[in-house]
Amino acid sequence: MKRTRTDCVSTAWRAGLVTNLSNPETAAFVTSLFAARVPAAAPIWLGLTSVALMTALTLTWYVAVACLFSSGRFTALYRRGRLWIDRPAGFVFIAFGTRLALDR
Repeated sequence: MKRTRTDCVSTAWRAGLVTNLSNPETAAFVTSLFAARVPAAAPIWLGLTSVALMTALTLTWYVAVACLFSSGRFTALYRRGRLWIDRPAGFVFIAFGTRLALDR
């Protein structure tokens, strides 16, 4: 049976959702920001508004990135420049890993 574009999008969406929901780093980062900046005696509406705002910002960001990266023009541009993006990024990760290993 041939997969349709809708099937591929649905599969990619589910994979992205599971990946983001299973990543505790984002939740820890946002929680630490709120813990550091929101007063202890803040009203409940401030907390709820903050959560709603963070949810809206996150959804907007991921939708924008998904739309950009799924466009044919951007995909072609990325494929042409992939090596020039991946190599420096790989070098930076290797450098950070090496530094971390040598610091211990």
